[in-house]
Amino acid sequence: MWNYNNEWTCELDWNKITTPEIYKKEHVKLKNDKIINYSDKIFLYNYFKANNIPTPPIIYYSYDDYDIREVLKDKKDYVVKPNHLCTQQGIFIVKNGKLLKAVMTQALGSYKLPEYFKKFKRGYEIKVEEIIDAMIFLKGCKMSKNLSDGIRSGIIVEELRDKTELKVFCLLGEILCSYYMKGKGFNISSCEELAKIVCEKTGIDFVRIDIIKHDDEYRVGEFTLNPYLSDKECRDIIRNNWEQLQNFHIN
Repeated sequence: MWNYNNEWTCELDWNKITTPEIYKKEHVKLKNDKIINYSDKIFLYNYFKANNIPTPPIIYYSYDDYDIREVLKDKKDYVVKPNHLCTQQGIFIVKNGKLLKAVMTQALGSYKLPEYFKKFKRGYEIKVEEIIDAMIFLKGCKMSKNLSDGIRSGIIVEELRDKTELKVFCLLGEILCSYYMKGKGFNISSCEELAKIVCEKTGIDFVRIDIIKHDDEYRVGEFTLNPYLSDKECRDIIRNNWEQLQNFHIN
């Protein structure tokens, strides 16, 4: 059974938040440290573990020690990424020692990238030392659009997993809709059941929960408190149900 957790209460004027688009604009302005923490994947990973929520397959993380040579000593397949919810920026996806895709850096804004970043294209045979150098450089960068504001920079190493990802939207503890960001073939009811468990354990009022799969187990990759509404069908459903959320907070 879902019950609202007052810890999620934000200083928002709900009389003015009549659409999810207005909500996103107002929510991103919040300087609440508690809310900002949930954009930190290291914090989120430990929060999931503490609440018995199946976690992404993280094998290493640190805010300070970027030397991952020992961690990756015998590995050819892995993912290295920043700890902020980085919209695919600065992620090294490696299979058989080669990059599966180019490393995206578009959201770095005006930062001048070192020349060696030009090598990070699909198929490049990459050395762990190159990733370490790149991650240390990225540690000193702030993403555009406030994507990493207020978050202490860190590094995460994950097992390489299936790329399929289902995004599930929940409002007041109920599943509203879902769509595939990548891939296909998940058991939708099982994914939505997991998303509902997350809602019940956390008491969040509005959230997008990203479901992934690893070792034949559905897991929560992350959740987002002010999600983009890129899928038209989901966007329309959320808009049509938004008044419920507004009334809940006003009343």
